[in-house]
Amino acid sequence: LLRLAGHLTSLARLTRAVGRYDVLHLHFPPVVPVDARWLQLIRQRVPVVLTVHNLWPHRSRRDARDRQRLQRLYHACHQLIAHTEDTVLGLIDEFGVPPEHIARIPHGNFRQFRNQARVSVPGLDNLAARTPTILMFGELRPSKGADVLLRAAATLRNRGLVFRVVLAGAPYAPTPPYRDLPRELRDLAHELGIEDRVMFHFRYVEEEEVPSFLEAASVVALPYRAIDQSGAAIAALTMGRPIVATRIAGLAELVERGECGLLVAVDDVESLASALERLLTDDGLRQRCATNARRYADTALAWEPIAERTIEVYRKAATASPARQ
Repeated sequence: LLRLAGHLTSLARLTRAVGRYDVLHLHFPPVVPVDARWLQLIRQRVPVVLTVHNLWPHRSRRDARDRQRLQRLYHACHQLIAHTEDTVLGLIDEFGVPPEHIARIPHGNFRQFRNQARVSVPGLDNLAARTPTILMFGELRPSKGADVLLRAAATLRNRGLVFRVVLAGAPYAPTPPYRDLPRELRDLAHELGIEDRVMFHFRYVEEEEVPSFLEAASVVALPYRAIDQSGAAIAALTMGRPIVATRIAGLAELVERGECGLLVAVDDVESLASALERLLTDDGLRQRCATNARRYADTALAWEPIAERTIEVYRKAATASPARQ
């Protein structure tokens, strides 16, 4: 209730100030039913653009009521920006958004990571040089498949590979039923007998620490069960790290277009283990993927063309808005 009250206060303040803006560009509306109603009113006063990072927000139940609320939200905007082709198709097919109201613009790279001063993280210094290292990082939630990675790690151990897994990220606090994912994953590592192969960092990874984690990685593993696009994947590409990911939505799009890693089926432990083994043991393949990853981040995910395309979206939104006619 306190968060809702704070959000309503923010909307009231923004409503008073909205006349000063040429375009209102939103990300991650926190209270979809409230925000959708508010946008239906405010769109008469200012052009509205929304970046749809996830077609279905993480907290959504994906039921009829959530669909109706999201449809109202998406149709209240003059233009939508989607990062992946899968999201574009979802907006059209699932929510009936006209194609001319959608622009596909990728999420930009994280080139600032390359020049950041490195922060020392206990256990990570020179880790990749000492031991082949598999990194999975980002907000921890069941849909990201960390349990699958641990089972794949047990398979690699049984095959005689020398490696280390680094699993880093803050646990997601979902709506009920609550799960203690850190405890579940520690228990699973113990059950599989790989406790000595896994380093757990169950905490929020500060932005200044991200380059240190990525530089410690030989390979980044993203065995997600569901996602539209991944900031962790883009960070890995920016830092020139090969990826093993599941063949879903934006992950497959990044890996295939960037030729920067290998794709596996969702929840396929054996395939994940084999893909990780290939990249950990084939130096030539790993280096080619690393080179391609960095090149793709510098070209397809460069901010300059993204900015130009975003400005064009603003122009289209302004043309469609009654406030600018």
